[in-house]
Amino acid sequence: MNIFNRFKHNLISQAIIIAVVFGFVSGLVGGMISDVYFEDWQDNYLNANLNNMNGFQEFSELKPVKKIIGLSQDFAVADAVQKIKPAIFGLYLKKPSSGNLINQVYLNKDFLGNGFILTSDGWLVTATKVISAYKLDQVVVIYENNIYPVNKVVSDKISGVSFIKIEKNNLPVATLGDSSAVNLGQIAVLTNYLGEVNVNNLKDNFYPNLTINNLAINSEEYGKIISLRETLTSDFLGALLLNMSGEVIGVTSETSQSQASVIPANYFRFVINEVLKTNTIKRPFLGVKYLDLVFAAGLNQKQNFGRSQGALIIEAPIKNSPAQKAGILVNDIIVSIDKQQVNRENNLAELIQQYQIGDEINFEILRDGKSINLKVILAAL
Repeated sequence: MNIFNRFKHNLISQAIIIAVVFGFVSGLVGGMISDVYFEDWQDNYLNANLNNMNGFQEFSELKPVKKIIGLSQDFAVADAVQKIKPAIFGLYLKKPSSGNLINQVYLNKDFLGNGFILTSDGWLVTATKVISAYKLDQVVVIYENNIYPVNKVVSDKISGVSFIKIEKNNLPVATLGDSSAVNLGQIAVLTNYLGEVNVNNLKDNFYPNLTINNLAINSEEYGKIISLRETLTSDFLGALLLNMSGEVIGVTSETSQSQASVIPANYFRFVINEVLKTNTIKRPFLGVKYLDLVFAAGLNQKQNFGRSQGALIIEAPIKNSPAQKAGILVNDIIVSIDKQQVNRENNLAELIQQYQIGDEINFEILRDGKSINLKVILAAL
């Protein structure tokens, strides 16, 4: 009997404990549900009734939310522009001295063009067309609202860019990208000193205004430039063409209504060290005039030997030039230089200008339909 009473007593105790625990948990869960689903509703309902009783309706506050919506391309463009922005400067027509405070301020009407900072000690790059019509003392550089006189200009006739020197140290510099790595049709991002951004497309890498009168190309001129699908305003003259990494792959040289074109960065990359060391530009020299077969449809088999690319020599090489000394003749077709093909991507000048003065390079020549090799030692232009 005692055993039964103890068992009954333990069973009742356990039931009471379970009931207490279950009741506590139910109360906790119920409170949470009430907080989430009922109290806000109750407060809003009461507030709404009170507001209506007072004769007006209370609206929720419109809080600003920083939320940017866009494609990955949009963010890439913004990042590229932000990266290069500290290394962009403006070129302005120098204003005469004036005692009038207002007259000292430079405006958009005084703006000539753009450029980028090449070295931290004040070497800058712009398109020659920006400053070619002015004397040295007629132009000033404006960077971060500070005015700097132009101390020196070194212009490169082959590429069409000019190197400018100002007295300023600890400048942020731009990074040069590889302009040969671009693809036609890809996104082209351009930005200028005025804070404008243009998202364009690369249309072509071509010879501008090719006519019957300028089909003959000098081996010391690039001839080709990058064209853009859409035209630009004059405020983009000298502006930077960027890749999506924020690297400079070109400088805008033409912003007319008919076309917008860019000088590829690789066209002036190879003379930078010479400019910094000697303040001069020295270019290698070959000395021929040729027809680019890529753009010479209509020739017969005897003239091009069935080739659609290469450099067809159309005049005797310049006297005492490296080409003449090496034995290059009229009607020869230069097929390759050190196994690099002369083609749509690289014309003769683009290949030659990769080398240094005095370099000996191997030319593969097609003469009377037969392949021969000639050694050429480049001279100074």
